[in-house]
Amino acid sequence: MESGRERLDELDKQILDILQRGHDATPNVTSIAKKLSKPTATVHSRIKRLEKREVIKGYRAVFEQTKLKKGRTLFLLVTTVSSPEGGAEPTVNKWLDIPEVKEIHYTSGDFYFILKVRVKSLDDMYELEDRIWNDSMKFVKTIVVLKSFKEETSHLVDF
Repeated sequence: MESGRERLDELDKQILDILQRGHDATPNVTSIAKKLSKPTATVHSRIKRLEKREVIKGYRAVFEQTKLKKGRTLFLLVTTVSSPEGGAEPTVNKWLDIPEVKEIHYTSGDFYFILKVRVKSLDDMYELEDRIWNDSMKFVKTIVVLKSFKEETSHLVDF
């Protein structure tokens, strides 16, 4: 064990890499086993172990936004009156409950937060700004995405 966490071995990393790059909401254990030249039972037990350890938190479908005509992606660069350590936690908790807010990042630089937001239309953004805004916010800069060249949810599995 390393700092309270069990270390991932090479097979765990390979399984995680294949799982996150798959396009199915559930894993095809037989396919993964063939790709790794491992017995299906071995891969199945490894996946179950990774789920139990909460390395794998769940499975979901990833949608092609342009096919769904979901509208616009925007990034909001936010400065709050205080930093997260200084009391901005209620603001962040409020954002967590807004379904259009897809990502929240605490950053360095001129802005404390970057929010990734998806709305059906720019008109919907005006309504959303009312739900996002509160008294602890000092400044918001909105950036409208004109075209996305790459979006993905996978991460490098290199622990």
